[in-house]
Amino acid sequence: MDELLIRGAQIMDGSGAPGTTGDVGIRDGRICAVTTETGRQARRVIDAAGLVLAPGFIDIHTHSDFTLPINPRAEGKIRQGVTTEVVGNCGFSVAPALPGKAELLRDYLAASAPWLDFRETSFAEYMDAFPATSVNTIMQAGHHTLRLMAMGTDDRAPSDDELRHMQDMLEEALQAGAIGLSSGLFTTPGGYASSEEMVTLGHVLRRHGGAYSSHVRDEANRVFDAV
Repeated sequence: MDELLIRGAQIMDGSGAPGTTGDVGIRDGRICAVTTETGRQARRVIDAAGLVLAPGFIDIHTHSDFTLPINPRAEGKIRQGVTTEVVGNCGFSVAPALPGKAELLRDYLAASAPWLDFRETSFAEYMDAFPATSVNTIMQAGHHTLRLMAMGTDDRAPSDDELRHMQDMLEEALQAGAIGLSSGLFTTPGGYASSEEMVTLGHVLRRHGGAYSSHVRDEANRVFDAV
């Protein structure tokens, strides 16, 4: 007998196929049956006739890495059906924070996350210390943060050593489990980066099969050029 049966829902399986009316059985916290056959028994039955039953939604652009540590239940997302969030967007990430530079990162992100306790951390240590939350999280390393750690907010091209430092930090983040790199080419200090700088970091992503997401350089009159 199932622990829970959701009966008569329009089931969307996430593949893009049309929905079908049927039942979903849950046992030991996992889906054990998706069926159009009737008569299945369960300790608890939810009548979902006229409702849609779908996989959890993935919110691909959030900054919840600023809020999940203080609100791990994330009810505002769970109640909307979001079960996975992609964080570390627009070039902003809470890690890495190199020795002697945690205060610099704290000041930089103060307007967005004044409540966070910034401390020296590698990306791997940051991920290990991230609290258990009601949503899954997919982490990205932020280009703003990498640049800030390597060369502060200087409006100039990085030296060879500074660029190599950014590559090394990105490499560490990807090895720790970050899905890729995000950039914010619209704001300081990421906006000071040339295309060549981003391409060089892209070589690291390519070696790891990492993803790249960007807040492009212009959202107004030159948006097409920016894209």
